[in-house]
Amino acid sequence: CKKRFFDASKEFELAEKLFKKYPFSAVLIWTETGLLEQIMISLAKKFKITVIILQHGLYSDSPELITKNKFHGVIPKASDMILVWGPKFKEYLVENGLEQNKIFEIGSMFFDPIFNNAIKPTIFQDYILLATDPYALMYPHELTVEFMETYELMIKKIHEIASKQNKRLVIKTHPQKNANEEEIAKQIDPTITVIKSGDILPLIKSSSLVIVTDMSTVILEAQAMKKPVISIFLRDYYGTPEPFKSNLCQRVNINELDDWVTNVINSNDFKNQVVLQGTKFVDLYLINQGTASESLLKFLESVNNTTKI
Repeated sequence: CKKRFFDASKEFELAEKLFKKYPFSAVLIWTETGLLEQIMISLAKKFKITVIILQHGLYSDSPELITKNKFHGVIPKASDMILVWGPKFKEYLVENGLEQNKIFEIGSMFFDPIFNNAIKPTIFQDYILLATDPYALMYPHELTVEFMETYELMIKKIHEIASKQNKRLVIKTHPQKNANEEEIAKQIDPTITVIKSGDILPLIKSSSLVIVTDMSTVILEAQAMKKPVISIFLRDYYGTPEPFKSNLCQRVNINELDDWVTNVINSNDFKNQVVLQGTKFVDLYLINQGTASESLLKFLESVNNTTKI
């Protein structure tokens, strides 16, 4: 704790010198909850500089998670503006009390390489990709023996399904955490590939299909690459977010996964229908496909001293 407080005071002093040296028109942040971001927000308010937050993920928009989204800053409080990926998330923010004049639809620069076909495939091809849960075993109510066993059994079941289809299983853990997936995989089958670091996009591009748990930005990334993607239902408290409610991404129990994978691999008609539904969701959720980076730069160029708060 002492080191953390010392680091924070040092960051604050450096940031204040930065604000005094340069006449910034705006401060662009990823989140309102990080330590450095809170320091920058505080100083921006002091120097009367506009704070802009970027949407950086596909968020759960179910009523059950409103409190969580407010706590985590998904629904921002301190920022003067938020740049969103498209009309669907803007609609959600307005419904939850954010003023329309603070929300601007820009798109997502992370998806530009996908739409511009700039993602290179990996050296191995045609496998089933499991993008593991970034939140698994993170909260107290998920540290029960029952949930841990459920999570391990899910990975074991996916491996069995992949083997049945003569497919290799590749597991990509979240870049900021993992839930011992490597240890679990070794116990099931040492041939399972677990990748802890690096970009997931090349892995998606080279896969036959993609599996996630509950909500994940990987859903949208896979759909943008025209890959069949499915979500495994693990949590009751997540409610039913928009892609599942509108059936633009299917969510199943683990016992239903075998039939879905079999149909995707063996029926082109079924696979094409899954991809088509995914494309519909991408078009609903993302604007400026392939040009979001340009849109962001143009927007930031327009933010000058007249936008100061």
